[in-house]
Amino acid sequence: MGIYALLSGVSLVLVLLYQLSWAIGGYLVSKEFHQTALERIIKAPMSFFDSTPTGRILNRFSNDMRVADTQVTPSGSTTVIRFATLVGSIILMCVLLPWLIIVFIPMVLIFVYTQQYYSSTSRECRRLDKISKSPIFAFFTQSIRGSSVVRAYQQMKVFEEQMHKFISDNQQIYWQANQVNRWLSVRLELLGSVISCLIGFFGVLFSDSLGSAVVGLMISLSLVLGGSLNWTLRTFVDFESHLTSVERILHYAKNTPQEGVLFDESTSQQIIPKKSVQEDWPAYGTIHFANVCCRYRDDLPFVLNNFELQINAQEKIGICGRTGAGKSSLITCLFRLIELSEGTIFIDGEDIAKLDLSLLRSRLSIIPQLPLLFPGTIRDNLDPFHNYSDDHIWAALGSVQMKEYISILPGELNATVADRGDNFSVGQKQLLCLARAILKDSKILILDEATASVDPETDQLIQVTIRSVFKHCTILTIAHRLSSIIDCDRVVVLDKGSVLELGPPKFLLEDTHSAFYQLVNAC
Repeated sequence: MGIYALLSGVSLVLVLLYQLSWAIGGYLVSKEFHQTALERIIKAPMSFFDSTPTGRILNRFSNDMRVADTQVTPSGSTTVIRFATLVGSIILMCVLLPWLIIVFIPMVLIFVYTQQYYSSTSRECRRLDKISKSPIFAFFTQSIRGSSVVRAYQQMKVFEEQMHKFISDNQQIYWQANQVNRWLSVRLELLGSVISCLIGFFGVLFSDSLGSAVVGLMISLSLVLGGSLNWTLRTFVDFESHLTSVERILHYAKNTPQEGVLFDESTSQQIIPKKSVQEDWPAYGTIHFANVCCRYRDDLPFVLNNFELQINAQEKIGICGRTGAGKSSLITCLFRLIELSEGTIFIDGEDIAKLDLSLLRSRLSIIPQLPLLFPGTIRDNLDPFHNYSDDHIWAALGSVQMKEYISILPGELNATVADRGDNFSVGQKQLLCLARAILKDSKILILDEATASVDPETDQLIQVTIRSVFKHCTILTIAHRLSSIIDCDRVVVLDKGSVLELGPPKFLLEDTHSAFYQLVNAC
């Protein structure tokens, strides 16, 4: 009894250590997978999101991550235990009766063949199951975002039928995967029955030399052998199929392209520029676009073609042109959301392609057409890195006439901002974005039609604030309403990614044949 108690205690400790090692190891590995994939996705270029459906990304971080978190570790642990139990039973029976090796050798070969045949089929079924779920996620997300348009055009039935089709396609694959499991169960149970029958035959044949106790042990082991074969193979294949989710996550963690990574032709390697600049860079705000050519993907035409423009310090530049002329692409290149195919952009003499992305973007300010606020507080939205004092924040709010409104909110600067800033009007959100730019105090400010979505009163307030607060800054204004750039120092008219006209708006309007004159008259 003492030996039995000792063995039980050792077994308990070993099982505990075994389960803890799997649980802790699985948690750490899964956490590392998620963190690495998330960092790669966040740093992916805009072209990746343009070409990758949202549902595919959601599927990776929801269904695949759930499998990696909750199923890979248990299935792997169970596979090892069941395999060890199966091997131990076979070894024990072969030690008791060596003649059984004649039985187990062909049975093992059959088992291995069945495992390989089933594993390849089951693995592909699981992979198809996961692939067929991505359209469901993508279509559901698109339907929610466009629900107002769908209802306006009375297309609910069409969208329901499309969703039913996606779900039906997924369920067909799921049903096929279950049928593959049933196929395996029948064959492994049959294999186990044959083994049990042969072991019983040998047990009876050699009963005199083995003894009744040994024969009984062998027969009892053989009766559960069929089930052990079935569950060992099933758990192994489940573990292998669950690893397809890990494979899909690792694909994003390793193969997702990264923005800000350049190709060094001299070493044929990818590098991340880390050139240092002065603390006050850019001190003047001069910008030089030197023969800039760029496109969003290699298989698409150029959106900027040999674009050449010199912008002086503190100059106010208006950028206009017809749809598709390259206005937004110009700003996209300035922030390096897409890398240049040819040419160079200089800011205060520094080639921005040689700078770290976070450094470059931290020194530029932009007020977008659609203002964006993040869930959190007023302070977090204006100063997310807590670099400024309360006095600086209140001064910025005072410059846009939002100080009085924020001061009456519960918590003042710690007042809650809802998701997307839904507890503020569009005009208030735009003013908060303007206050954020004032607080940042950059020498270069980009306005992407910042007043297009606000009322005339807020429009006037923003224009006055920009003229007074940012008079010592270089300002680039993308204009859809040409009245917002009439007061600029110069106007750039773009056409097919090149400079069509350039000059003071007064002179361009005096020429009745100019493209700018035609655009103003068309408004």
